[in-house]
Amino acid sequence: QFINPILPENVQEILSFGIDEKGRLWLGTNGSGIFYGTYETSTHTINLEHLSTANKLSSNYTFSLLMCGDRIWSGHEKGLDLISAGDSIHVIHSYGPERGFFGLQNNLNANYQDSHGNIWFGTVNGLFYLQESDFDAYRKGKSSINFIRSVMINGKDIDWKESEWCSEIAGTFNLPKNLIL
Repeated sequence: QFINPILPENVQEILSFGIDEKGRLWLGTNGSGIFYGTYETSTHTINLEHLSTANKLSSNYTFSLLMCGDRIWSGHEKGLDLISAGDSIHVIHSYGPERGFFGLQNNLNANYQDSHGNIWFGTVNGLFYLQESDFDAYRKGKSSINFIRSVMINGKDIDWKESEWCSEIAGTFNLPKNLIL
C-alpha cells in the first residue's frame, strides 16, 4: 500500500530525494530549499529540519541530490552545493564557475557516484565529473583544471603537423599555434 507521509504545508513540489548513511530522508524542493529528517513509521510523519539560502545554500531550487557517505551534493540552477552532514552540523560549500564547475544548471536527478568514487553530473552544458582523487583539493578551494586536448574543424580531426592553417604545434596535445581559418 502507498503511504503519503504527513509533511509540513511548506514542503511542496519535491523534485529530488535521497536517504543518507544515517537513514535520514533528504527532500529537494522547487523553491523552498532542502528538508531532511527521520521518518516515523508509527505516525507516518517526518521530523524535518530545513536548509535554504538563509543557511548558505546557493539556491532554493534543488534539482538533484546525491548521497556520498556523509557528503550530500545538491544540484541546482547555479551549480552545486556540497553539504557535509554530520550528526547535526552542516557545512555548505558552493561550486559554480568561480570554483571551476562550468556545468551550471544541474539537470533533474542527473548525477551518479561510480564504483571508483568519481562523481558525475548531467547539466545543461553537458556531462561533468569530479575524480575522487581530486575531491579534497577541490573542496579546499582549488579550481578545477580543464584541458583542451584537440581542435576539430567541421567535426573532423586535423593533423596539425601537416596543416596549412597554423604555423606550428605546441604542448602536450600538439595543438595548433597561430591558427588562421
